[in-house]
Amino acid sequence: MNTLTALLALALQVGTPPAVRPGPSADEYKIGVKDVIQVTIYGEEGLSRSGVTVDNDGAIEYPLIGSVKIAGLTQRQVEQELSRLFGTHVDKDGREQGYLRNPSIAVRVTEFRSQLVWVQGAVHTPGAVTLKGGATLMNALSADGGAGPLNSDAGSYVVIIHAPEGQATAGPNLPDPSRHADNEIVVSRRDVDMGKVSTIRLRDGDTVFVPTAEKFTVIGEVKQSGQFVLTPDVTNVLKALALAGGVTDRGARNRMTVQRVVDGRTVEIKIKETDPILPGDTLIVPKKRI
Repeated sequence: MNTLTALLALALQVGTPPAVRPGPSADEYKIGVKDVIQVTIYGEEGLSRSGVTVDNDGAIEYPLIGSVKIAGLTQRQVEQELSRLFGTHVDKDGREQGYLRNPSIAVRVTEFRSQLVWVQGAVHTPGAVTLKGGATLMNALSADGGAGPLNSDAGSYVVIIHAPEGQATAGPNLPDPSRHADNEIVVSRRDVDMGKVSTIRLRDGDTVFVPTAEKFTVIGEVKQSGQFVLTPDVTNVLKALALAGGVTDRGARNRMTVQRVVDGRTVEIKIKETDPILPGDTLIVPKKRI
């Protein structure tokens, strides 16, 4: 059973998506080359700066203290470094050196330009995405600068595969059942559609995988034959029939069958309304006998 099949099986059992493990918080984000930051030095408006871009060497140029290497540091670590550089200290001769006594400094990333993530699967433009608006799942899947929107046949889940910490990735990492799943986060598509994923943060080299939805087919004496998406709420034959508009007056509910692949062979099985419907099933509703 592969990872995505396992996820679907879980959804069919419980009817709700598994709990989301939070991604890296804003405090854990490591600033990178081309990111833009805002520095606020409280009480020293003349030294505060906005629109400060991290250069290709991973540094920023700042009044009084010159070049400061900040790439690879979190916002909190940059605040501490700037406070150290601006702060005063007493030298060996007892004289006070430096610029500001007990400086209070806040740093905020205003443009995330160093984050490269991979978005694969059922999205409008799969491939590498530079997250300029913010390192979040919402930005990665947006139509404005991201790989979105999701295709109409996208599945019920989105899987985030975190890149190994501190390791560069040359391409996407797709879900792998042989790999430990601690580096994967599963997010309900419902939350994506409702815009509830703005707090799920990504890090450089992550892969966002959007599986194609599992489907089933209904044919015979129903009001709308065809192929349908197997969402978590379609837990049995009765709900599958509802998607097809229900059984016609000529349909024989007591003689329904399903064609299903079992051990590599297609078999036809008699089925009841309370039985589960599975990915790839073809549900057949025959005519009543006269």
